[in-house]
Amino acid sequence: MGVITDKSVTIHVGLHKTATTFLQERLFPALPGIRFVHPLHVPRDDDGPVEKFVLECFFRNGACIDMQRHERDITSWLETVDEGHVLISSEAIVGWPTENHGNLRVNADLLHEMFPTAKICLVTRRQDKWVDSAIAQAYRSGLATTPERYLNYRDGAFGRCNIGLYHGPNVDARDLSWDAFDRYYRRVFGADAVLTLPFERFVNDAAGFLAQFFTFFNIDPCELPETSEQINRRWSPRGVAVAKLVNHVPMPIQRFIRDKLGKRWHPSEVMARTVDRWVPSKKTTFIAPALAAEIMALHADTNRALAARTGEDLGAFGYY
Repeated sequence: MGVITDKSVTIHVGLHKTATTFLQERLFPALPGIRFVHPLHVPRDDDGPVEKFVLECFFRNGACIDMQRHERDITSWLETVDEGHVLISSEAIVGWPTENHGNLRVNADLLHEMFPTAKICLVTRRQDKWVDSAIAQAYRSGLATTPERYLNYRDGAFGRCNIGLYHGPNVDARDLSWDAFDRYYRRVFGADAVLTLPFERFVNDAAGFLAQFFTFFNIDPCELPETSEQINRRWSPRGVAVAKLVNHVPMPIQRFIRDKLGKRWHPSEVMARTVDRWVPSKKTTFIAPALAAEIMALHADTNRALAARTGEDLGAFGYY
């Protein structure tokens, strides 16, 4: 049956690399009349019942999750919430990019079972730009790869995803179909319960992007946070070069050092705060123009279908 409540429930599902950190740190906590819930991929001492449920969606076999227990716990918690609107946000809900977003469908089904009247917000990004940013994030996470390896691109063709750390982070480029993502969320939650917006609109017109978000989810707007300062900034070419060397250190050793010193003492982070601050460099681009063009050609038709369904002029942003 799921949670029965008179409160509105909005679930922001991602994608990764679409201003999610900005929204979660600057905007969502400041919204009036909203109880913001930000589940992470690690447990915290102050996790509430929603965070605990979403964490199990991420990591447990869905068949083994005690849905009735979580339903009772979330229902009891909602009775203590004064706000009339609960906003849940985690980019991991759309799936792990290092595992081809393979858990998107399970996460969607479990969340709909728990919150059957929820509305969904999905934010897309041009596939070539998304891949470029995802590779940059892989380096920040201590992983090593190349654009071809990340995309399983060999002999002029995109191959299937290879799950497992042995292969490193990688995706099936054919599955970077935001149209398919949008269609599945609409199938599960309802055609009128999903708002899909392009990240590029946020970059070019943050006020217009957020105004549509507020209207669709019936949220009272607040004063817009400063959007000129980039959060989770990409490393410079110097920082990436250092990361490529450091990331060959075995992951258990990397994690031990990171746990002891913290992420901010990664050599590339130190460089970002020192050398890069005083000696700026050009932005790093990983995807060669020819490979980027192949990625976009692969998704031209599905991007057109997404544009027709959502009413967004994705062509203006180079989606086709």
